[in-house]
Amino acid sequence: MIKTTNAPNNRQRPIRPPTEIALVSGQTIIKISEDYKQDTLGSTIWSSAIILCCMISQLDYFPYGSFKGKRVLDLGSGTGVMGLALALLGAKEVVLADNESSLIQVMRENIELNGVSDRVRAVLFDWTLDPQVLGSPFDIVVACDCIYYGGDGLGSCLAQCCNAGGYVLLAYEPRGQVWGECDCSLEMMKTFQVRSLEIDGLTCNTRPDDPCPINSFWHKWTSHPVNLRYRKEGHMTFDRIKVLKLVKDID
Repeated sequence: MIKTTNAPNNRQRPIRPPTEIALVSGQTIIKISEDYKQDTLGSTIWSSAIILCCMISQLDYFPYGSFKGKRVLDLGSGTGVMGLALALLGAKEVVLADNESSLIQVMRENIELNGVSDRVRAVLFDWTLDPQVLGSPFDIVVACDCIYYGGDGLGSCLAQCCNAGGYVLLAYEPRGQVWGECDCSLEMMKTFQVRSLEIDGLTCNTRPDDPCPINSFWHKWTSHPVNLRYRKEGHMTFDRIKVLKLVKDID
């Protein structure tokens, strides 16, 4: 489920009240503050992250406890929504990484908003650089809309950041890229076994008393004037989102 609540008035930049997304049948709520006044694309939640958030919280896709005790990297994190969702679903350590310095404060505020500062940290990182600065490889790596610009260097970074036996969750909207043809995907296919996760039948309101099909949810989500503008301009859509699970073989 998604809704907005009153936000504490402790920031100078204009923002919308935090977005709330219900996880695991509404028992866990993630709160995300977005900054629509920034020029950076990562300062708001995009459709691929919404899809993936809903997927990881539904048992048809991931059994209960799938993320408990895992180390997670959220690459190209933006607002931090994916990493924070995984932290609330049991991950023991989460790194939110983005190459936009202006987003670090947004991520840190969302870490505090969700009360997970004991196990989540935000770092400035460009995936074209040496990923060893992030520490040892991770059990799970998530990347939403990271191939928007073609994803140069992304495949190599994912291969180095993911543990043997671990996996990558990659969600994106095709924007001219054809999976299996672009250099980014060819690089990933050398290292990972690729499986597509179908979104047909996915519900985006996980409260059992109020199931919401994906299309109905999308109309609710974009009813806010700011989101409606993005939707009319064609920047946001659900029906074209692709989600891939890239499994790294054990050496």
